[in-house]
Amino acid sequence: RGMVHYKTDEFSKAHWDFDLSHELSKSPIAKKYERISSSRRSSNRLKELNKSIEENPNDIKKLSKRGLLHLWAKRYDRAIANYQQVIEIDPQNHPALIRLGKIYLEKHEYNNALEYYTRADKIKSTTDTLFGLGRCNFGLKNYQKTVDYYTKVIEINPKNYSAYRNRGYAWGWLGKRHKAAADYHKYLEKNPNDANILNYLGSTYHNLKNYDKAIEYHNKAIKIEPNRGEFYADRGKAYSWKHDRHAEYRDYDKAIKLDPNNTELLHVRAQAYTHRGENSWEEIVRNRKIALGDLNKIVKLKPKEPFAYIWRSDYYMAIEDYGKAVADTNRAITIEPDNSQLWNKRGAIYYYRGNLDQAIKDQTKSIELDPQRSVAWYARGLSYYDKKQYQKAYDDLIKSLEINPNRTKAKELLKKAKAKLGK
Repeated sequence: RGMVHYKTDEFSKAHWDFDLSHELSKSPIAKKYERISSSRRSSNRLKELNKSIEENPNDIKKLSKRGLLHLWAKRYDRAIANYQQVIEIDPQNHPALIRLGKIYLEKHEYNNALEYYTRADKIKSTTDTLFGLGRCNFGLKNYQKTVDYYTKVIEINPKNYSAYRNRGYAWGWLGKRHKAAADYHKYLEKNPNDANILNYLGSTYHNLKNYDKAIEYHNKAIKIEPNRGEFYADRGKAYSWKHDRHAEYRDYDKAIKLDPNNTELLHVRAQAYTHRGENSWEEIVRNRKIALGDLNKIVKLKPKEPFAYIWRSDYYMAIEDYGKAVADTNRAITIEPDNSQLWNKRGAIYYYRGNLDQAIKDQTKSIELDPQRSVAWYARGLSYYDKKQYQKAYDDLIKSLEINPNRTKAKELLKKAKAKLGK
């Protein structure tokens, strides 16, 4: 019957018949025609709206509907143009302002999204505007504001479980692990089979150093979605802290088997194998061979990404092959010469090689590129201290602590520099 409707251009009726057919039979052909008929239905509706808007360009209702059709088809720029036209006609149109905010969120243009949600919230503050403001601030890494907005949503509607989930994300970034766990638990009351949140909860307990609880929730996530490589990798990290090497390696190997080209998973396993080998030298050699194989594969998969070479550089640093570590860092710097972190990284390698002059040169370049990089000021202060240039060390450590007052190593070294200077 769906095909009859399709052949006679009755695409709405065809869409519903194909959709029901697919639900009953899981037929891939029904699913294919459900998509096609949906597209044709939208196309016909769009033609109707275009004609109607040509006759009446200021029809807000029709402009909004056309904007929605473009949004569903992910034609974001056309959707924006329609909703902005609505706003020009009616600057107080609350739904259009919210819709513009949502579109810019889809485009990850958080400042633009924030502008429209703020305008909508000033006209009328609702859970939609507050939720949108929470998402904008999370995207802009304003995590405390994120918490504040989702808290307001929850105060209005305590059963908005998505707000608990999103507030949990923000608590996590603020380092408030207990609060993050509480919000994830609240969300799971309504959505007990959300594997992603179960896994996040496992990672949260990991950060709280409750490794048994971490494994418990990673297990639940894996039971629901057994083919997610990252779930096994996260559980492997928890086993690592319990010193269960067999379970740790088993999970990393399973993760790579499920997702062999995932560079993040390859890196996690490489880190583990680089530093493991308690039983014998033969085991150390075997594990390092696996680690280097994973890191070489990352470079092959991502030859234009600096992190690929930096990760392999970390491996060479761990086995004290500083020449190869420098070579890989050089490659990373060639790709991104304005990346402050890379210059500081190479400076650290030169420091460990005992080449303090070259270390200071690279650390200075890092500071020039990013004067707010606290760790670079600390690193150069350390190099100056080892060169017995205590005043310069003192000045750099003071600067490092101005940027990040919680840098413990800088505090400790500053005390030593003061003592050397008689302060």
